[in-house]
Amino acid sequence: MLNKTSRRDFLFGCDQNMVDAMGVVWGGIHKHMPEETDLVFHARLIGVNEKKKREMKSWCRRRKIVLHLYDHTGIKLRSKVVSHLPDSSCLRLIELQSLVEIPEKLVYLDCDTVILGSLEHLFQIPLGEYPCAACDDPSWGLLPRKLALGMTAEMVYFNSGVMLINTRVWVCDKIAEKAQVFLHENPDVCPYDDQDSLNATLKGNFLPLQDRYNRFALFEQTCQDWEKKFTIIHFAWKDKPWHFHQPYPHYYEFSGLYFEQAKRGFRPIWASIRRWACIFIGQWIAGRGRFTKIRKKIKNKIKKCAARLNPFARFTPA
Repeated sequence: MLNKTSRRDFLFGCDQNMVDAMGVVWGGIHKHMPEETDLVFHARLIGVNEKKKREMKSWCRRRKIVLHLYDHTGIKLRSKVVSHLPDSSCLRLIELQSLVEIPEKLVYLDCDTVILGSLEHLFQIPLGEYPCAACDDPSWGLLPRKLALGMTAEMVYFNSGVMLINTRVWVCDKIAEKAQVFLHENPDVCPYDDQDSLNATLKGNFLPLQDRYNRFALFEQTCQDWEKKFTIIHFAWKDKPWHFHQPYPHYYEFSGLYFEQAKRGFRPIWASIRRWACIFIGQWIAGRGRFTKIRKKIKNKIKKCAARLNPFARFTPA
């Protein structure tokens, strides 16, 4: 029997491609939460095979984590696909009544996040009558999207990758059902599917969180001191840290940190190999870039010296 005072519930949604990434999030939660905490994971799945399900159950059993799996394969939450996001991104729009047991508070986490600290203090935040708490979305160019969603310019648009949900208000106000209806009726104004529909439904009625709980790695140049400054890092762009090719050298540093965390997930040996590969590639690319800059400087200095030594330069007509 779980102790309600020490029980902490987490909600996830993923498909077959994101199972290993979800394991990284689970590993971070298990590492940083207090030992006396009773962890309960609710995982909504689309198209995940039985082998992966057994792997998840075994991983949680060894760590004494209560796991509830909900298979939603075949469910259609979008009437029209207008975004690059998979169907699993809409799983948070399913009513909370589908859960085995509805806790007082519930933390939803995207699978492309990394947990760098304890989330215990997140559960201690009083929500009052707010349906949820979330961080402002730091993306640029949000005004046209907010207006299209029926929001005013003053209303704050939040990122739904990390949410502390007040389940009582969420269920009573039928937030998930209303967001589903909006997404079904207005797919063309929802390029980010569930996030846009939730913002259109709540219209700024949420409790703002500090950005340390949902910090976009996109705005960082190095991952030095991340564990001191941030609790949750969100890789909320198309170039995920587990991709082999990265657009910038410092992204390989992010990948190295990611695979360091991934050693606590489902595939520790694979994560260790990928971590050292990312560190090597990142250092090689950065080194090649430094060599190119030095070579250009030397070349420019040679040109300047050659111009000074040219005996005909002073007699060149203007």
